[in-house]
Amino acid sequence: MYFQKIIPITNLPFSQDYFFYYSPSKLPIGSVVEINLKNKNCVGLVLANFSVLKNKKIIKKIPYPLKKINEVIIDFPIINSSLFQLAKFISRYYYCSLPLALKTILPSNLKRFLKFLKKEPIENTFSLNKSAEIIDFNKINFSEINDLKIIKEKVDSLSLNSQVLFLTPTLFHLKYFQEKFPKGTIFQKKDRKSFKIFKEALEGKPLLILGTRSAVFLPFLNLKLIIVNEPENPSYKSWKQKPFYHSSKIAQKLSLYHQAELIFCSPYDT
Repeated sequence: MYFQKIIPITNLPFSQDYFFYYSPSKLPIGSVVEINLKNKNCVGLVLANFSVLKNKKIIKKIPYPLKKINEVIIDFPIINSSLFQLAKFISRYYYCSLPLALKTILPSNLKRFLKFLKKEPIENTFSLNKSAEIIDFNKINFSEINDLKIIKEKVDSLSLNSQVLFLTPTLFHLKYFQEKFPKGTIFQKKDRKSFKIFKEALEGKPLLILGTRSAVFLPFLNLKLIIVNEPENPSYKSWKQKPFYHSSKIAQKLSLYHQAELIFCSPYDT
């Protein structure tokens, strides 16, 4: 018998990040389960396993009766270490709960996304135990380049064998750069194709992603270059709902986790 530390993927107060549940067997770290929380069923992410026999002291300190996990929905990780660390950063920096941060970075229709993964399981396996935390922002490989020709050369040299992210502030900008980078893949969080792109990013497949604010939350595995167009544009800020994050700031953190080159630019043909 085992009990698990589980993060509910929902909007919770900042003070509570995880709960304990139990199951007959050990579960893969990062796998997805259904749990009952406050008399409602919700999705949760498995963070840790503990043997009941070896950890009776921990159980005695839990201030509520342990409930059994309803079911295992996905028995493999759906996020990698860098994305989990990014969620932790968002939780601390923007003062929101870790469950809300995870809810923000994962696909909008999570239940439909999990059904998609059941039909098309992720090919690679990852571990959430490996730390990807990097704090020193002075180590960012950062530059400002406004020459579109130079940017194209950098993108062409990397996108065939690795992953490149090109962030734009609005759909208008996205359409402009789609014409400049016709081989790029457009990512919009609520688009039907977003599940497939999320999966391919997590598998480490070569990608050139063109997207607006939410594209920064893709679970990249082999990210080498991030380009942020008009980084001071207010459209990068999430104004309508918490957490009120800024994608330019998230991009800086993302570049550290992957040790990817970061370019701020405003390149346009005249």
